[in-house]
Amino acid sequence: MTLSWDDFVDALGEPESSARFASLLSKIRKAPVLVERYRAYTGRLPAGVVTGQDEPTIVAMFGNPSQSGDPKQSPLIGFIHRWIRYYRDNRYRIRFEFSMQGGLQKLSLERVMQ
Repeated sequence: MTLSWDDFVDALGEPESSARFASLLSKIRKAPVLVERYRAYTGRLPAGVVTGQDEPTIVAMFGNPSQSGDPKQSPLIGFIHRWIRYYRDNRYRIRFEFSMQGGLQKLSLERVMQ
């Protein structure tokens, strides 16, 4: 079975004991290893998004963003790159972050707390 973006969305915010989380693990076919570091997702992204796309291309695909932020220096966490965010199905947010050169460098999936 192929792992999809929706599989991650369905398990987002679910406890490890939930059926949705178990379903995700069965599709991954590996036992979870909880560590403090992160690795890049290498699967297919939603709606044809690819790393390096510029903001106008993303906006053309998804429409006007729900929120956005300009690049700035934060005294607490360092440099914050330009970003845009979309709310989807009242279940999750998708946040696109762009490099100084303008290409997509990071995509984050965030659970919407209700």
